[in-house]
Amino acid sequence: MSETADTTDTDLDVNGMRRVPWRERAAHYVETSFRTPELATFLAWIRHRPGRTFTWGGEHWERSLTPKLHLPLATYQDLGLTVLPQHPKAQSEWARLAREGHEVWQVFAHGRYLGVIADGVYHSYQEIDRAHHVT
Repeated sequence: MSETADTTDTDLDVNGMRRVPWRERAAHYVETSFRTPELATFLAWIRHRPGRTFTWGGEHWERSLTPKLHLPLATYQDLGLTVLPQHPKAQSEWARLAREGHEVWQVFAHGRYLGVIADGVYHSYQEIDRAHHVT
């Protein structure tokens, strides 16, 4: 996705004053919805597929499987959000945790990494980057 999409796909904020980029809208939704006790219910729905659609965080999510590996994933089309489990064979720290038995999910907005859910706790990559840069 081009950088242009960050600035052209926008909405007005609640005051109708400022344009809000999709990335900021997606981050706000994730921050408010993924930091709740109901996150476990949402992840269970993705894993165990009691239906193809689900309303969570006030929004309509769709469940499907990745084409190649058939991993469960959930998509919220309006914000371009996707949540899917970490593939344990990938070469990353998150994959290592998944191989060790931790529950790890990646969160994307329009194909870009937004954050990770590790053992039921959401962490934005922005806060992870800040934590790694503190000396």
